[in-house]
Amino acid sequence: MNLRSLFSLFSSDLAIDLGTANTLVFAKGKGIVVNEPSIVAINKNNGEVVAVGKEAKEMLGRTPGNIVAIKPMKDGVIADFKVTERMLNYFIQKAHGRKMLVHPRIVIGCRARSRKWKSARSWIPRTAPRPVKCTW
Repeated sequence: MNLRSLFSLFSSDLAIDLGTANTLVFAKGKGIVVNEPSIVAINKNNGEVVAVGKEAKEMLGRTPGNIVAIKPMKDGVIADFKVTERMLNYFIQKAHGRKMLVHPRIVIGCRARSRKWKSARSWIPRTAPRPVKCTW
């Protein structure tokens, strides 16, 4: 038994559905553990994420000038890779519930063959386990 398979005993398998309106995270044995809007609130001054999901949706139209609420998905396609990465990191951490010492195995579903589909591998979160396998 190698070290990776030993750590997988303490991890969870996650499936993520990236949607234009909502992002769903399914955990094996638990069902849907995250069902939140695909929205991220970012501070324009320092680029810091202020809120993600439900909290960010509540900020829509009510934010001060230095905070902007962004929907990184447009028509089922990833419109902003960097913001999508930050959103995914948040949802993975929320669903996994542990520090990233032990990485979950993750399947991400999103619209294939979009105009940016060839560069989709570049936005997979840095917290995702390596090696990452993409299937098209």
